[in-house]
Amino acid sequence: VGKDEQEELIIIFIKHSSLLFEYKGKVLYVDPVMEFADFKKMPKADYILITHDHYDHYDSLAVEALKKETTKIISNKLVVENFKEGIALKYGESIYFTEKINVMAVPAYNTSQEKMHFHPKNRDNGYVLNFDGTIKQGWPFIFAGISDYMPAIGDINSDKYGEIILLTYKNS
Repeated sequence: VGKDEQEELIIIFIKHSSLLFEYKGKVLYVDPVMEFADFKKMPKADYILITHDHYDHYDSLAVEALKKETTKIISNKLVVENFKEGIALKYGESIYFTEKINVMAVPAYNTSQEKMHFHPKNRDNGYVLNFDGTIKQGWPFIFAGISDYMPAIGDINSDKYGEIILLTYKNS
């Protein structure tokens, strides 16, 4: 994605819900887990987003392997409290990592009766990631971890955010 090499956005799907984004020299991971890759051999993280505290989304070994002194970790309140690190974002809250990279927490939960206990409403975070400026003008992505279609995703519309790319994970 991008108009030229300096604006190139690289997205690498690792496995399950682990992703790597590279943009303008910054490295951002979502849900890094050692079971899926040897993160000791991967680029150090500027930013790490954790959707929730399940073992296949938050892995302290992967986080430690990726961290450097300046790494910022973003998650929900439960992960930050349990693991005593990071910045907790509530739904609708956002943070700018740089002038060109920002993230906003959005709901991520199961709506089907048989799965609601895995990912209940009002606990886990999804994220709107934006590269290259404001939400409306940049490249916004929604990553909602392991969740079902939620009415809340419908509230994240193009009038407010511009064209959005939805990254989904299908749990088979």
